[in-house]
Amino acid sequence: MSKTIGVVFGGPSPEHDISILTGLQSVRILSKKYDVIALYWSKNNEWYLVDNEYESVDFLSNKKIYKNKLEMKFNDDPGFYQKRKKLHFDVLINACHGGPGEDGSLQSLLNIFRIKYTGPDQISAQICMDKYAFYTVMKENGLPVIEKKLVNTEEMNIDGNYVLKPRFGGSSIGVELINDAPTVQKLITNSDLYSQGAVIEKYLENS
Repeated sequence: MSKTIGVVFGGPSPEHDISILTGLQSVRILSKKYDVIALYWSKNNEWYLVDNEYESVDFLSNKKIYKNKLEMKFNDDPGFYQKRKKLHFDVLINACHGGPGEDGSLQSLLNIFRIKYTGPDQISAQICMDKYAFYTVMKENGLPVIEKKLVNTEEMNIDGNYVLKPRFGGSSIGVELINDAPTVQKLITNSDLYSQGAVIEKYLENS
């Protein structure tokens, strides 16, 4: 009996578009061996069942993308529903990048729906998305790490080049090379990327 594999991609994240590419590639490869259900998570937090043959360009101009909207039900049989029919998966491939797809939010939802999924569980995802929490865990377990400091609104002593990063978020989005405190304050004040906090670490030359 063939396995049914779900693939979820997109999501309300700055990495939405690259997630679409990852999801479509996963769908294409897995469809050679399994029954695949493609789930598109839109930027405005809605869910759609989409055709397995779609290309990335279809998500820019094809209105059929939004034809089969899914509902989430939290009843006695929670899960994703297309009209009154519940979707069933043996496992769901998480092809999301950044944001709620990687920070434990999606994992929490899938736990409620009792759907098996790939990648870290809810707690691990939350820790790994928090750069300072992950750094602390690694340091406490004796692993070599670059020292990180939380950025605050008080006067900071910055001597030399440092790397500024959003405390939460994936990829290299929001990463800046800085060498003075006023620049740090200006960046974190004027960008939503640092709304949940920021960390700095010493810049390593020739690394």
